[in-house]
Amino acid sequence: MKSELKSFFITYKWIFITGIFIQIITCILSVGYHNPDEHWQINEFAAFKLGLVNNENDLPWEHRSEARQTVQPLMVFVVSKIAMKLGIFQPFYIATFFRFLSGFLAWTSVFLLLFFSKSFFKNKKAYKWAIFTSNLLWFIPYVHARFQGENWTGIFLTFGVALIFYLQKSNKNGYIYSLVGLLFGFAFILRFQVAFAIIAVGIWQLIFKKMSFSESIYMFLGFLAIVGIEVVIDYWYFGKWIFVPYNYFHIQLIEGVSNNWGVFPWWHYATLFIIHVSPPISIFMLVFFLIITYYEYKNQYIWIIWLFILGHNMNGYKEIRYLYPLIPFFIVLVFMFYDKFIDIFESQSKKLYFKILFTLMIIQNLLLITVCALKPAHEGINFFSKIYSYSDKKINLYYIKDNPYFWGTIKFDFYEPQNISYFPIEINQINLIKPTKNENTLLFYKGFELEDEKKLENISSVYKTIPAWLKNFNINNWLSRAKVWSLYEIK
Repeated sequence: MKSELKSFFITYKWIFITGIFIQIITCILSVGYHNPDEHWQINEFAAFKLGLVNNENDLPWEHRSEARQTVQPLMVFVVSKIAMKLGIFQPFYIATFFRFLSGFLAWTSVFLLLFFSKSFFKNKKAYKWAIFTSNLLWFIPYVHARFQGENWTGIFLTFGVALIFYLQKSNKNGYIYSLVGLLFGFAFILRFQVAFAIIAVGIWQLIFKKMSFSESIYMFLGFLAIVGIEVVIDYWYFGKWIFVPYNYFHIQLIEGVSNNWGVFPWWHYATLFIIHVSPPISIFMLVFFLIITYYEYKNQYIWIIWLFILGHNMNGYKEIRYLYPLIPFFIVLVFMFYDKFIDIFESQSKKLYFKILFTLMIIQNLLLITVCALKPAHEGINFFSKIYSYSDKKINLYYIKDNPYFWGTIKFDFYEPQNISYFPIEINQINLIKPTKNENTLLFYKGFELEDEKKLENISSVYKTIPAWLKNFNINNWLSRAKVWSLYEIK
C-alpha cells in the first residue's frame, strides 16, 4: 500500500507539487475568513474561553443559544494556551497555523480519495484531468485553506470514504471499521448536516452489500464514541450537559431561524454553483455531473451528493459554502463523464472552436487561482495585524464614525490588543489630540484618504487595505467609492 501511494505521487508529481506550492502560498496570504461564521463561530468562541472577551453580548447569538459545535473552538483554545505558556501568543500566527493545518489535511484527504477512485476510470487521460482539477481548479486551494466547519467536515468525510475503499480493497473486517465511524463522527461534530452524506454511505453499503452487518455495527459504535466526546467538549465549554446537535436542529429547522436570512427554491444550489464557480467552467461541470448521474446512478459518490443536497433542501436558506464537503466527489464524477465520452471529446478537440474554448477556460482558471492565492480572504485582518504591531505600548485608537473592531453589534475580540482604548472623534478635532511618549496614538478612517490630509499636523499614513500607489490610477475617482480602511499614526 505504501509503495502504491508513493508510485501514485511520483506518476503525477508535477500536478501534486504545483498544487502543494499554490496551497502553501494561499495558506500564507489568504488571511481572514470567507464567511463570518469561520471567524465568529470559532475564533471568538475560543476567545471567550481564553478570557479575551469582556462582554458575552460581543458574541453572535448562537453563543447564547448554545447551538454551535465547540470542537474547533477547543482546538484554537488549546493551541492558544500552549502559545501563551511559551510566551509566543499572537492571534494572527494562531490563525495562520490553522490555515496550514486545514490545507494539509484537505490536500491529503483528496490525495487518498483520488488514489482509491482510480478504478472508476478506464482512460488514463481522464483520470489525470481529475487529479489536475482536484488540485488546481481555481477555488480549491482557497477552500482548503479555510478553518471552517464546511471544509473540515468535508475533510473527515473524505477520509472516511477513502478508508472504506482501503478496508474493502485489503479485505479488512471487524472492529477496524470503527475507525471509519470515528472519522464520520468527527465529520458530524464539525458540521451536523453532514449526517445526510453519512447516511448515504450507509444506505449504499447496505444495498450493494459492500459492508457486513457486524462491520456496520462497529462503524456505528465508532461514530457514537465521537458524538459522546462532543457532548463532553460542549460540557467543558458551556458548563452544563446539553446536546448541541438537538439545539441546532430545533433552532434552525423547527423554529426556522435561518429562514430569516432568506428562503430559496430547491434548485437554488444550481444557481449558486453556476455563479460562484464562474461560467463557463461551472456550466460545463454542472451539465457533465447531471448527465453522469443518469449513467452511473449506482456510484457511491452520486448517492453522497444527492442525499446531501436533498437533506439540505429541508432548510429554505442556502449558501454555496454548504456544498464544500462535496467538492472532491463532484470533481471525480465530472471526469467520469469525460472518461465515458472521451471519444467525442477527442474528436472535438481537433476543431478550432473547442481549442479556443478550452484555452479561454485555462486562462480564466489561471487568473482566478492567482487572485484567490494572493488576495486576503478578509482585508480587515491585515489592518488588525498592523494595529497589533503597536501593542508594545498602550494604544489609543481614535476613529471617525466607525470603530473597526465592531461588525454590527459583535466584536473582533480575538484580534484585539489587550491594551487598547477607543475614542470617537470628528475630523476637525484631530489636531487637538495630544499624544504622549508612553502611548501609541492611532487614527482609523474608513476611506482611502482623509479630507485635507496634507494640512493635518503630526499625522502620517501607516497602512491602507489597498496599496497607496493605486491613487495614480484613480480614474473617475473610484477610490472614493472603494471599501478601504486607512490607519494613521499621530505623533
